[in-house]
Amino acid sequence: MPETKDWLLLLVVVNLALGNLHAQNLPGISWHGFSLKNEVIPNDFGGELPVKLSTHTARSALALALGTALLAKADREIDEEYAIDREYGPFSSLKWFGKTGKFYDMRYSSPAIAGLMGAAWLYGRYAGKENYCETVGQMTQSLILTTLVTSTLKTTVGRHRPYTNNGPFENEMFDFTLKSDYMSFPSGHTSSIFALLTVLAKRSESRWIQTGAYSLAASVGFQRMMYRKHWASDVLVGGFIGYSIANWVVYHGQKAGKWLRISPFLGGKTAGVSLHL
Repeated sequence: MPETKDWLLLLVVVNLALGNLHAQNLPGISWHGFSLKNEVIPNDFGGELPVKLSTHTARSALALALGTALLAKADREIDEEYAIDREYGPFSSLKWFGKTGKFYDMRYSSPAIAGLMGAAWLYGRYAGKENYCETVGQMTQSLILTTLVTSTLKTTVGRHRPYTNNGPFENEMFDFTLKSDYMSFPSGHTSSIFALLTVLAKRSESRWIQTGAYSLAASVGFQRMMYRKHWASDVLVGGFIGYSIANWVVYHGQKAGKWLRISPFLGGKTAGVSLHL
């Protein structure tokens, strides 16, 4: 019979996968390096994050910046050819790919994914397959970090979505608006699906699973463009964010048995998140 704490952990995983973890009092939890703590923010909050910018990372960031800048100039044309004229435009052959990604935009997609993650964790927990629990834990960690980064950029940049017909360079930068029309950059759907499926691909040795995971994630990006929810550059950056964070989480999870611990802080009217390795 499952213990109370096991059911509580499962509920936390499901809620995090859905993105519906509301501010509430939770006991201290530590599970496979994933922890939740209800405590007052310490005075030394804001310490150094142990991340080193390697030459490879710097080059990748520079390449992304240049690629995004170049793609941004073509955003309007891509929107017209792929989204508006998708039946007859040069990108019409890719419309099926975008339709494949529609599964992630459906009403019950989040509960379904949360259910699968919860089932995988339960199976691993009681079948003695730690790999399943570790994979679900890293997917959850990756999703949380990706959501934090993506949401911050969305509200800061304030880029207008394609369907507003205001053009790719219109924005409400530093207005920190929460209006969906002005939260185009980067693509949250693309970043989150890459955050989840990259972990799955990285932890699997099967080429079929790796190819399928990345293809499915990419199809979500095409779907967001096809339905004019995002510009091409939004999708590019969103995918990069999700992939990079997932890769980082998996790397540190496998390095000398170290796990990333994510600790939300809840205290009075303040809230925050600390990361520990």
